[in-house]
Amino acid sequence: ILLLTAFVCQSTVKANAEEEKKIRSFASGRSHVYIVPDFLPMELAVHWRDAMSHEWDKRMTCSKSDDYSSCRDDSSAAAPSWTYATNNNGGRSASNAKIRSLDLIEERQSLAYKLNQTGRFAYAKWELDPSHVLVKEVEDKFAEQEFRDSVTKVISNNNSDDDDAQEQKEMDLLPDLSDLFVTYYAGGDFLSVHDDGLSGTWAFVISLVDCPSSDDENNRCQWQDEFGGQIRFQCPGHRVRGTPISWCETLSPSFNTAIFFRTRQGNVGSGPLHEVLPVSSRADEAGYRRFSLTGWYQDAADVMSDYDKRERDKMRARD
Repeated sequence: ILLLTAFVCQSTVKANAEEEKKIRSFASGRSHVYIVPDFLPMELAVHWRDAMSHEWDKRMTCSKSDDYSSCRDDSSAAAPSWTYATNNNGGRSASNAKIRSLDLIEERQSLAYKLNQTGRFAYAKWELDPSHVLVKEVEDKFAEQEFRDSVTKVISNNNSDDDDAQEQKEMDLLPDLSDLFVTYYAGGDFLSVHDDGLSGTWAFVISLVDCPSSDDENNRCQWQDEFGGQIRFQCPGHRVRGTPISWCETLSPSFNTAIFFRTRQGNVGSGPLHEVLPVSSRADEAGYRRFSLTGWYQDAADVMSDYDKRERDKMRARD
Protein backbone atom coordinates (compact mmCIF):
# COMPACT_ATOMS: atom_id res chain seq x y z
CA ILE A 1 0.00 0.00 0.00
CA LEU A 2 1.36 3.45 -0.90
CA LEU A 3 1.19 5.89 2.00
CA LEU A 4 1.48 9.57 1.17
CA THR A 5 3.79 10.38 4.06
CA ALA A 6 4.12 13.93 2.78
CA PHE A 7 0.78 14.61 4.41
CA VAL A 8 2.31 13.77 7.77
CA CYS A 9 5.38 15.90 7.21
CA GLN A 10 3.50 18.91 5.90
CA SER A 11 0.46 18.89 8.18
CA THR A 12 0.50 20.70 11.52
CA VAL A 13 -1.98 21.25 14.29
CA LYS A 14 -2.70 24.95 14.56
CA ALA A 15 -2.00 26.44 17.98
CA ASN A 16 -5.26 28.37 18.05
CA ALA A 17 -7.42 25.69 16.43
CA GLU A 18 -9.33 25.07 19.68
CA GLU A 19 -10.89 28.52 19.43
CA GLU A 20 -12.49 27.59 16.11
CA LYS A 21 -13.87 24.28 17.29
CA LYS A 22 -16.94 23.62 19.37
CA ILE A 23 -15.21 21.50 21.99
CA ARG A 24 -17.59 19.83 24.42
CA SER A 25 -16.79 18.22 27.75
CA PHE A 26 -18.78 16.25 30.31
CA ALA A 27 -18.13 14.47 33.59
CA SER A 28 -18.04 10.67 33.63
CA GLY A 29 -17.12 8.63 36.69
CA ARG A 30 -14.34 10.60 38.38
CA SER A 31 -13.03 12.04 35.12
CA HIS A 32 -13.95 14.43 32.34
CA VAL A 33 -14.41 13.51 28.70
CA TYR A 34 -13.51 15.97 25.94
CA ILE A 35 -15.07 15.84 22.46
CA VAL A 36 -13.12 17.64 19.73
CA PRO A 37 -14.58 17.85 16.19
CA ASP A 38 -12.23 18.19 13.20
CA PHE A 39 -9.26 17.34 15.37
CA LEU A 40 -6.75 16.27 12.71
CA PRO A 41 -5.87 18.36 9.67
CA MET A 42 -8.50 17.26 7.17
CA GLU A 43 -6.11 16.03 4.51
CA LEU A 44 -4.31 13.89 7.08
CA ALA A 45 -7.57 12.43 8.42
CA VAL A 46 -8.71 11.59 4.87
CA HIS A 47 -5.33 10.08 4.04
CA TRP A 48 -5.35 7.80 7.09
CA ARG A 49 -8.97 6.76 6.54
CA ASP A 50 -8.36 5.98 2.87
CA ALA A 51 -5.23 3.99 3.73
CA MET A 52 -7.22 1.88 6.22
CA SER A 53 -10.04 1.35 3.74
CA HIS A 54 -7.63 0.40 0.96
CA GLU A 55 -5.91 -2.10 3.23
CA TRP A 56 -9.27 -3.62 4.14
CA ASP A 57 -10.26 -3.94 0.47
CA LYS A 58 -6.98 -5.69 -0.20
CA ARG A 59 -7.50 -8.10 2.68
CA MET A 60 -11.02 -8.93 1.49
CA THR A 61 -9.73 -9.60 -2.03
CA CYS A 62 -6.98 -11.86 -0.73
CA SER A 63 -9.30 -13.80 1.57
CA LYS A 64 -11.47 -14.75 -1.41
CA SER A 65 -8.58 -15.87 -3.59
CA ASP A 66 -6.30 -18.91 -3.61
CA ASP A 67 -3.55 -16.80 -5.16
CA TYR A 68 -1.99 -14.58 -2.48
CA SER A 69 0.64 -13.05 -4.77
CA SER A 70 -1.28 -9.74 -4.86
CA CYS A 71 -1.14 -9.58 -1.06
CA ARG A 72 2.63 -9.74 -0.81
CA ASP A 73 5.24 -7.01 -0.68
CA ASP A 74 7.63 -9.42 -2.39
CA SER A 75 7.74 -13.06 -3.44
CA SER A 76 8.84 -14.36 -0.05
CA ALA A 77 6.87 -12.64 2.72
CA ALA A 78 3.26 -11.66 3.20
CA ALA A 79 2.65 -8.02 4.04
CA PRO A 80 1.22 -7.34 7.52
CA SER A 81 -2.43 -6.41 7.37
CA TRP A 82 -5.66 -6.71 9.34
CA THR A 83 -5.84 -9.40 12.00
CA TYR A 84 -8.70 -10.35 14.31
CA ALA A 85 -8.16 -9.37 17.94
CA THR A 86 -9.81 -10.98 20.97
CA ASN A 87 -8.78 -11.80 24.53
CA ASN A 88 -9.71 -15.45 24.04
CA ASN A 89 -8.34 -18.21 21.81
CA GLY A 90 -11.67 -19.79 20.94
CA GLY A 91 -11.52 -22.13 23.93
CA ARG A 92 -13.41 -21.67 27.19
CA SER A 93 -11.37 -19.04 28.97
CA ALA A 94 -10.06 -15.52 28.55
CA SER A 95 -7.56 -13.15 30.11
CA ASN A 96 -6.09 -9.70 29.53
CA ALA A 97 -3.72 -11.21 26.97
CA LYS A 98 -4.56 -10.12 23.44
CA ILE A 99 -4.60 -12.63 20.59
CA ARG A 100 -4.26 -11.36 17.02
CA SER A 101 -4.93 -14.09 14.51
CA LEU A 102 -6.98 -15.05 11.44
CA ASP A 103 -7.77 -18.44 12.99
CA LEU A 104 -11.14 -19.37 14.53
CA ILE A 105 -12.63 -15.92 13.99
CA GLU A 106 -16.28 -16.97 14.36
CA GLU A 107 -15.54 -19.10 17.43
CA ARG A 108 -13.60 -16.33 19.12
CA GLN A 109 -16.28 -13.73 18.41
CA SER A 110 -18.97 -16.08 19.73
CA LEU A 111 -17.01 -16.76 22.92
CA ALA A 112 -16.44 -13.03 23.39
CA TYR A 113 -20.22 -12.53 23.37
CA LYS A 114 -20.70 -15.30 25.95
CA LEU A 115 -18.00 -13.87 28.21
CA ASN A 116 -19.59 -10.43 28.00
CA GLN A 117 -22.98 -11.85 28.94
CA THR A 118 -21.49 -13.28 32.14
CA GLY A 119 -19.93 -9.95 33.11
CA ARG A 120 -16.39 -10.76 31.97
CA PHE A 121 -14.26 -8.28 30.06
CA ALA A 122 -14.24 -9.23 26.39
CA TYR A 123 -13.84 -7.78 22.93
CA ALA A 124 -13.82 -8.80 19.28
CA LYS A 125 -12.54 -6.45 16.57
CA TRP A 126 -10.12 -6.08 13.69
CA GLU A 127 -6.74 -4.43 14.27
CA LEU A 128 -4.05 -3.48 11.80
CA ASP A 129 -0.87 -5.44 12.50
CA PRO A 130 1.42 -3.33 14.76
CA SER A 131 4.25 -3.69 12.25
CA HIS A 132 2.22 -2.09 9.46
CA VAL A 133 3.70 1.14 8.08
CA LEU A 134 0.49 3.07 8.84
CA VAL A 135 0.73 2.23 12.55
CA LYS A 136 4.27 3.58 12.63
CA GLU A 137 3.15 6.69 10.75
CA VAL A 138 0.43 7.40 13.32
CA GLU A 139 2.79 6.78 16.25
CA ASP A 140 5.37 9.20 14.81
CA LYS A 141 2.74 11.91 14.34
CA PHE A 142 1.41 11.58 17.89
CA ALA A 143 4.97 11.75 19.26
CA GLU A 144 5.63 15.20 17.79
CA GLN A 145 6.00 17.90 20.45
CA GLU A 146 3.62 20.25 18.64
CA PHE A 147 0.98 17.54 18.46
CA ARG A 148 1.32 16.70 22.16
CA ASP A 149 1.13 20.38 23.02
CA SER A 150 -2.13 20.65 21.09
CA VAL A 151 -3.63 17.75 23.07
CA THR A 152 -2.57 19.35 26.36
CA LYS A 153 -4.05 22.68 25.31
CA VAL A 154 -7.38 21.15 24.30
CA ILE A 155 -7.77 19.52 27.71
CA SER A 156 -6.35 22.31 29.90
CA ASN A 157 -8.36 25.08 28.23
CA ASN A 158 -11.67 23.27 28.49
CA ASN A 159 -11.85 22.13 32.09
CA SER A 160 -14.13 23.93 34.53
CA ASP A 161 -13.14 21.88 37.58
CA ASP A 162 -10.54 23.88 39.53
CA ASP A 163 -8.77 20.86 41.02
CA ASP A 164 -8.56 19.00 37.73
CA ALA A 165 -7.59 22.13 35.82
CA GLN A 166 -4.51 22.73 37.97
CA GLU A 167 -3.38 19.14 37.57
CA GLN A 168 -3.92 19.22 33.83
CA LYS A 169 -1.94 22.43 33.38
CA GLU A 170 1.00 20.40 34.66
CA MET A 171 0.50 17.65 32.09
CA ASP A 172 3.72 16.26 30.60
CA LEU A 173 2.82 13.74 27.91
CA LEU A 174 5.67 11.42 26.98
CA PRO A 175 6.42 11.07 23.25
CA ASP A 176 6.18 7.29 23.12
CA LEU A 177 2.56 6.16 23.23
CA SER A 178 1.75 3.65 25.93
CA ASP A 179 -0.28 1.75 23.33
CA LEU A 180 -2.03 2.26 19.99
CA PHE A 181 -4.63 0.33 17.98
CA VAL A 182 -5.65 1.03 14.40
CA THR A 183 -9.07 -0.55 14.56
CA TYR A 184 -12.01 -1.62 12.42
CA TYR A 185 -15.25 -2.74 14.09
CA ALA A 186 -17.11 -4.85 11.53
CA GLY A 187 -20.56 -6.39 11.96
CA GLY A 188 -20.82 -8.17 15.32
CA ASP A 189 -17.69 -6.60 16.79
CA PHE A 190 -17.75 -4.85 20.18
CA LEU A 191 -15.75 -3.89 23.26
CA SER A 192 -17.25 -4.57 26.69
CA VAL A 193 -17.25 -2.38 29.80
CA HIS A 194 -13.81 -1.31 31.04
CA ASP A 195 -11.95 1.71 32.44
CA ASP A 196 -8.55 1.60 30.63
CA GLY A 197 -6.78 1.95 33.98
CA LEU A 198 -3.88 -0.28 32.92
CA SER A 199 -3.33 1.16 29.45
CA GLY A 200 -1.94 4.65 30.04
CA THR A 201 -2.69 8.04 31.60
CA TRP A 202 -4.73 9.73 28.87
CA ALA A 203 -6.88 7.83 26.39
CA PHE A 204 -7.85 9.08 22.95
CA VAL A 205 -10.22 7.73 20.31
CA ILE A 206 -10.32 9.34 16.87
CA SER A 207 -13.14 8.27 14.58
CA LEU A 208 -12.20 7.82 10.91
CA VAL A 209 -15.49 6.26 9.84
CA ASP A 210 -15.80 5.57 6.11
CA CYS A 211 -19.07 5.91 4.19
CA PRO A 212 -20.29 5.24 0.66
CA SER A 213 -19.25 8.13 -1.58
CA SER A 214 -22.89 9.18 -2.04
CA ASP A 215 -23.21 9.76 1.73
CA ASP A 216 -19.79 11.33 2.29
CA GLU A 217 -20.09 14.83 0.88
CA ASN A 218 -17.18 17.03 2.04
CA ASN A 219 -16.04 14.21 4.35
CA ARG A 220 -19.07 14.68 6.61
CA CYS A 221 -19.90 11.02 6.97
CA GLN A 222 -23.20 10.52 8.80
CA TRP A 223 -23.15 7.28 10.80
CA GLN A 224 -26.65 5.89 11.35
CA ASP A 225 -27.84 5.06 14.88
CA GLU A 226 -29.21 1.74 13.64
CA PHE A 227 -25.63 0.66 12.83
CA GLY A 228 -24.69 0.46 16.54
CA GLY A 229 -21.02 0.90 17.38
CA GLN A 230 -21.59 3.88 19.70
CA ILE A 231 -19.30 4.58 22.65
CA ARG A 232 -21.17 5.16 25.87
CA PHE A 233 -19.89 6.52 29.18
CA GLN A 234 -21.05 6.09 32.76
CA CYS A 235 -22.69 8.92 34.67
CA PRO A 236 -20.55 11.15 36.91
CA GLY A 237 -19.70 10.14 40.45
CA HIS A 238 -18.45 7.05 42.23
CA ARG A 239 -20.16 3.73 41.47
CA VAL A 240 -20.35 1.04 44.14
CA ARG A 241 -18.93 -2.20 42.79
CA GLY A 242 -21.63 -4.72 41.94
CA THR A 243 -24.36 -2.14 41.35
CA PRO A 244 -25.84 -1.51 37.87
CA ILE A 245 -24.02 1.01 35.69
CA SER A 246 -25.87 4.22 34.92
CA TRP A 247 -25.12 5.48 31.41
CA CYS A 248 -25.34 9.23 30.73
CA GLU A 249 -23.57 9.83 27.40
CA THR A 250 -23.74 7.90 24.13
CA LEU A 251 -21.52 9.07 21.26
CA SER A 252 -21.95 7.96 17.65
CA PRO A 253 -18.93 7.68 15.35
CA SER A 254 -18.30 10.96 13.55
CA PHE A 255 -15.48 11.43 11.05
CA ASN A 256 -12.38 13.17 12.47
CA THR A 257 -13.91 13.66 15.92
CA ALA A 258 -11.54 12.97 18.81
CA ILE A 259 -12.41 11.86 22.34
CA PHE A 260 -9.95 12.37 25.22
CA PHE A 261 -10.26 11.30 28.85
CA ARG A 262 -7.99 10.60 31.80
CA THR A 263 -7.70 6.94 32.82
CA ARG A 264 -5.20 7.11 35.72
CA GLN A 265 -4.76 9.47 38.69
CA GLY A 266 -2.38 9.14 41.61
CA ASN A 267 -0.54 6.33 39.79
CA VAL A 268 -3.61 4.09 39.82
CA GLY A 269 -6.39 3.34 37.35
CA SER A 270 -9.40 5.64 37.70
CA GLY A 271 -10.89 6.00 34.24
CA PRO A 272 -14.61 6.27 33.49
CA LEU A 273 -16.41 3.06 32.64
CA HIS A 274 -17.23 2.93 28.95
CA GLU A 275 -17.93 0.45 26.18
CA VAL A 276 -18.33 0.13 22.41
CA LEU A 277 -21.75 -1.29 21.55
CA PRO A 278 -21.93 -4.10 18.96
CA VAL A 279 -21.86 -2.98 15.33
CA SER A 280 -24.82 -4.18 13.27
CA SER A 281 -24.28 -6.18 10.09
CA ARG A 282 -26.44 -3.49 8.44
CA ALA A 283 -23.41 -1.18 8.54
CA ASP A 284 -21.40 -3.66 6.47
CA GLU A 285 -24.27 -4.19 4.05
CA ALA A 286 -24.68 -0.42 3.55
CA GLY A 287 -20.96 0.10 2.93
CA TYR A 288 -20.14 1.90 6.19
CA ARG A 289 -16.89 1.11 7.99
CA ARG A 290 -16.20 2.03 11.61
CA PHE A 291 -12.47 2.79 11.50
CA SER A 292 -10.77 4.46 14.45
CA LEU A 293 -7.46 5.19 16.14
CA THR A 294 -7.32 4.31 19.83
CA GLY A 295 -4.32 4.97 22.04
CA TRP A 296 -2.93 6.24 25.30
CA TYR A 297 -0.38 8.83 26.30
CA GLN A 298 1.65 8.22 29.45
CA ASP A 299 2.21 11.24 31.68
CA ALA A 300 5.74 11.61 33.05
CA ALA A 301 4.37 11.88 36.60
CA ASP A 302 2.31 8.69 36.33
CA VAL A 303 4.50 5.83 37.57
CA MET A 304 3.07 2.39 36.83
CA SER A 305 3.69 -0.50 39.22
CA ASP A 306 5.42 -3.61 37.90
CA TYR A 307 2.07 -5.41 38.00
CA ASP A 308 0.37 -2.67 35.97
CA LYS A 309 3.17 -2.79 33.40
CA ARG A 310 2.85 -6.56 33.02
CA GLU A 311 -0.90 -6.32 32.48
CA ARG A 312 -0.46 -3.43 30.03
CA ASP A 313 2.07 -5.45 28.04
CA LYS A 314 -0.33 -8.41 27.85
CA MET A 315 -2.92 -6.13 26.27
CA ARG A 316 -0.36 -4.56 23.93
CA ALA A 317 0.64 -7.97 22.58
CA ARG A 318 3.78 -6.64 20.94
CA ASP A 319 7.06 -8.49 20.78
